[in-house]
Parts: sequence; structure tokens; C-alpha cells
Amino acid sequence: NDGTYKDYLRIISGFGDDIEWVKWSEAKEQAKTLKKPIFLLIHKSWCGACQAIARCYINARLFQLIAALKSTFRSSTDRDEFVKLSKKFVMVNTEDDEEPNDERYSPDGQYIPRIFFLGSSL
Repeated sequence: NDGTYKDYLRIISGFGDDIEWVKWSEAKEQAKTLKKPIFLLIHKSWCGACQAIARCYINARLFQLIAALKSTFRSSTDRDEFVKLSKKFVMVNTEDDEEPNDERYSPDGQYIPRIFFLGSSL
């Protein structure tokens, strides 16, 4: 496993470490083994829209942490729901040069960010 801290930061890319992100190179095999569909997020570090989406995830996570620290109440948030739903998928977070080169993953051009829901048998 080449799991350095730099790789870890690259994998989560602002979308949270409470999601079990995997690399694209491992996703197809994992999806097949686990019989789960793939959630494929394609984004770029320099993309303003991508950064805005990441900030939404960060802000939601920050709200959760503050609420948990206060311990006065814990309401369900969009982030909670996203994390819960993520358990039903093999979650892939690609950034910059990690984007799959196959034309299937850019059917309408190479706009970003892009999200695909793929079957487990690719």
C-alpha cells in the first residue's frame, strides 16, 4: 500500500475523510467483489466550481463537529445522509491527472466537476 499522507490528502481532496474513498485503479475490482455500484467524482484542483462543492462538504463536516462537541443536540444533516448513502457505493474521488482517459467518462465533453454512477460490472 502506498498510503502516504500526501496520497491521503490527494484522495480526500476536500470532500471528507469520513467517506471511504478509493483510487480509480482499485474501484472496478472492488465494485465487482463487493457487488456495489461506483460513485465516480471527477474534479480539478484549479476549478472554481469544484472548490465551491468541496467547501460545501467541508462546511457541513465542520457543523457536525461543532454540534458533536456541544453535545446539546445532534440533528441529521445533508452530510450525514451523504455519508450514509456512500456506504452503498464504491466511492472514487479523482483529481487532476487521475481522471480516466476513456471517452465513456466524458460523454458531453470534459466539463468539470462530473459525477457518474456506474454499475459494478464494467
